[in-house]
Amino acid sequence: MDRGLADSRGEGSAPKKDWRTIQEEHAVAYFAADLAMENPGNYTLDEKRDIIERMQASTAEVDEKIREEFRMMPPEAQGLMLDLLEDSSEGREWWERLLLGLDDLPDAPPEG
Repeated sequence: MDRGLADSRGEGSAPKKDWRTIQEEHAVAYFAADLAMENPGNYTLDEKRDIIERMQASTAEVDEKIREEFRMMPPEAQGLMLDLLEDSSEGREWWERLLLGLDDLPDAPPEG
């Protein structure tokens, strides 16, 4: 089996996307949403629904890629990363929930 092919695929899934592709798709999804918000009358309900679904899917891909890279770090590095993120605007608890992939992650970081 070609080692490069095996590394680029998950078990029984489509080829994994690289960061650049994920980021570009995410930016395009949110750009489309910005356009729809500026000109809502130019979009049907189905088109708006599709834009929202693409935003949700791209956000889930970004979050999963972040978790994947975090899981690849040694435990000591994970702890240091969380320590660094503690002083961010989102706070440590939000990052722990994101990086550990907990289901009840809030839609936005806490305000204040």
